[in-house]
Amino acid sequence: MQKAVTLIELLIVISVMMVLTGLAIFNLRSIEGTANIEEVKITVVAALREAQTNSRAVLDDQRWGVHFETHKITIFADSGSGFDQSDSKNKVRLFDSNITCEVSFAGAGNDILFDKRTGRVDMTGTVTFIDGKINKIITINNEGSISYQ
Repeated sequence: MQKAVTLIELLIVISVMMVLTGLAIFNLRSIEGTANIEEVKITVVAALREAQTNSRAVLDDQRWGVHFETHKITIFADSGSGFDQSDSKNKVRLFDSNITCEVSFAGAGNDILFDKRTGRVDMTGTVTFIDGKINKIITINNEGSISYQ
């Protein structure tokens, strides 16, 4: 007596394998999106802390801040007139084009400036990064404390 695999059994096995492969790919893309937005959050928190540290140290005898745009941030030295895109001291950090930045500060503008020596800020608020269904929020209070989820 010979044992053989029928065509129907073979098709069922191939179908199950295709479903499992599809689920695995979907989960990997979800993990990649989470990693991207997590990387942006870490980059922005580091930029805020760098600007705050520069202000506390009174580096170049200036206040330092961070300018926010849709897909990038810029660490800058304030010479009294706010953010100057052409300043050679600027440090630009770009992030993935799938991730957008929304700023909500008390007052107008997209800049957060830290005071010399104290590291406090004039405007408090939140910065939200969005990547599809995933959001990360960074909050800055008037003491200059930076918190995030």
